Amino acid sequence: MEEARKLKEQNIDKLLVLLNDEIEESGKPIGCAEFNLDENDNELLSIFGDSDTLRKTVYTCVTRGYLKYLFLGAHDLTGLVMTEEGQCRAISVINQKEPEPSAPSISIGQITNNGPSQIGNNNVQTITNILTQLMNQVDQTDATEDEKKDFKSKVNAVLSHPLINTLVSAGAGIAGALL
Repeated sequence: MEEARKLKEQNIDKLLVLLNDEIEESGKPIGCAEFNLDENDNELLSIFGDSDTLRKTVYTCVTRGYLKYLFLGAHDLTGLVMTEEGQCRAISVINQKEPEPSAPSISIGQITNNGPSQIGNNNVQTITNILTQLMNQVDQTDATEDEKKDFKSKVNAVLSHPLINTLVSAGAGIAGALL
């Protein structure tokens, strides 16, 4: 069911973008460009697959106010004009950016934690794991031993701070577990 709805919305987008492109190429105002779609048109059939899908897409666009009939006798696929709402949706589709990946990711230097990581109450294990990865990465760098020791002592100082203890229960335990 969800896939069918998604396909329906994609078909609406395709139709509106196609009609908007024709309007812009003609240079006509939005309400003056009349469309008489032919359900046997090869270009339309290649986009929508069959005439029934094209017809249902047009009907949905009329119902939603993206298209309207220019005159009373018009029906089915003839005498159509695009409304401002239809053009707005078409332009939105044209300008739409690619969706960004939604997987949670935490990056600290070269460390990336992809997965369901939560920081908050009862998530001390997650914090410990992330900081352990950080310390392992520090150990693998080309830094001198003094630089590594200095970095770890600064991290320990931050983790031992009273605010960390307040924000994360057992905060001092984290510092002790890492260093």
